[in-house]
Amino acid sequence: MRKLNVQLVVVTLISLFAITGCGDSSKNQQNLAGMAIPVIVTTVKQQDVPNKVRAFGNLYAPNNTAIASEIAGNIAAIEFKEGDLVKSGTELIRIDYRTQAAKLEQAQADAELGSIELERAKNLFQKGAQSRQEYDKAIATSKARDAEVAIAKAELDKTMITAPFAGRLGARTISLGNYVSPGTILVTIVDKQNLKIRYNVPENFLSTLKLDQPVILQVDAFPNETFTGAVDFISPTVDEKSHTILVEAQIPNQNERLSPGLSAVAMQTLGITANALIVPEETLVASIEGQNIYRLYTDEETKQLRVQKVLVEIGSRYDGLAQITSGLNAGDQIVLQGQQKLRDGATVQIFDPAKAKEKLEGKG
Repeated sequence: MRKLNVQLVVVTLISLFAITGCGDSSKNQQNLAGMAIPVIVTTVKQQDVPNKVRAFGNLYAPNNTAIASEIAGNIAAIEFKEGDLVKSGTELIRIDYRTQAAKLEQAQADAELGSIELERAKNLFQKGAQSRQEYDKAIATSKARDAEVAIAKAELDKTMITAPFAGRLGARTISLGNYVSPGTILVTIVDKQNLKIRYNVPENFLSTLKLDQPVILQVDAFPNETFTGAVDFISPTVDEKSHTILVEAQIPNQNERLSPGLSAVAMQTLGITANALIVPEETLVASIEGQNIYRLYTDEETKQLRVQKVLVEIGSRYDGLAQITSGLNAGDQIVLQGQQKLRDGATVQIFDPAKAKEKLEGKG
């Protein structure tokens, strides 16, 4: 007998939706068999909600560069492995330095001689045995030779190429013995642990944009995870063409799971709105005029339950919810499911899925 009752309830529910789904208009749907359109409803709630703006952007590394040689020469040593994580100043590549070392020795010898000549010229000048002009010339010569030493040291230093900052090394483009010219790229380095995302937000959010506001990131590479950061740059100007503001957020990435170049969705929190009206996004019905919601009311003459199509204004959206800034009040009953069969003023019947389930299971 219970099995028969369950089947009867199932047939009844299917018939209810099938009958209301027939016809070319909502009026025909209601008049057919004299039945109201079944709908699932919810209530407009009031709560504090975060104001958020959603934008698309790309991750990038502020410290990301190709390391190139500043001098010509043959590669004498390669002190790293591709993919190594290195500290700032780590020695990476040595270019044959014998020529530069010899030039430094010569410059140092010339500078030493210049120092001796300067001391001799000074003594002669103080004794009146040499003119001021000769003494000044000796000073200038000594300084020039000291400068030659500094230049030679700088050239020698360039033979040892080091990491300009801490980061992860990429693929090398050279081998031992290769001859390189100034500007030849040797290897790339990127700091993956400190990434940023750059995106644009509409200009109407300008008054609420602030530094250090939290940002939550979602990337396709990790669909079930979120990553957090904070705003560290807001453009001082608004783009005249797009009417948007450039924003950048710092995204810590100590485990290096994220990589520069990834596309991401940024959700930036702009503040909190107290006692906001909140509805599920699925209650919204788009039209030419904008977003609409069907609100339930009781017809005073017929005492029937009907719906009113209400044009609403939407504020922020988050987690499947939408903030209503005008058009509804807290506690209003609205249609959650079944909007496809409705029109303004249609007669409806509240369908309770929980009770239907109880009947199907023989508990009713």
